[in-house]
Amino acid sequence: MNDNTNEGSAAPIITPPALASRWDVTVKHLANMRCEKVGPSYVKLGGVVRYRLSDVEAYESRHLVNVAA
Repeated sequence: MNDNTNEGSAAPIITPPALASRWDVTVKHLANMRCEKVGPSYVKLGGVVRYRLSDVEAYESRHLVNVAA
């Protein structure tokens, strides 16, 4: 029997390599963004960086450029 009460309730997460691939940038670029305090919010636990998908999508939405006439 699985006694994990949080199962299914955690927000989807993205690793730095996955985000770098999504944005076609390097992992180093993401590290620089974090150092400069720009980019999406992230979680860092025990030296491991992860991005919540909702934060990535919100950041992308804030930087959407509308070119419609």
